[in-house]
Amino acid sequence: MGYKDPRGGLTAAGRAHYKETEGANLKPGVKNYGGASEEDKKRWVKWALRFTKTPPPLVKPSGDPTRYALMFQAWGKPIPKNTSDVAAVHREALRRRSQLWK
Repeated sequence: MGYKDPRGGLTAAGRAHYKETEGANLKPGVKNYGGASEEDKKRWVKWALRFTKTPPPLVKPSGDPTRYALMFQAWGKPIPKNTSDVAAVHREALRRRSQLWK
């Protein structure tokens, strides 16, 4: 079984392997923000703000989405087609941050 999920992010085996080798406790992406706990909502906002500031390429030369673009799917968002889609996720995270940290 591979460590990279073909739909984006890491598989459970990939997270376990990372924990063994690096000692970090990675959690899967928050796919359902509305039904998430307060802690998971904060994780989603932190992820979105960290990874949407300056996006790398979204498409490989072959036309397939990059791992960066697939990552959005692992966090419950559609795969971005262009940088304005990434910017929309960033704006959403800013709005949600102001609601969580009052």
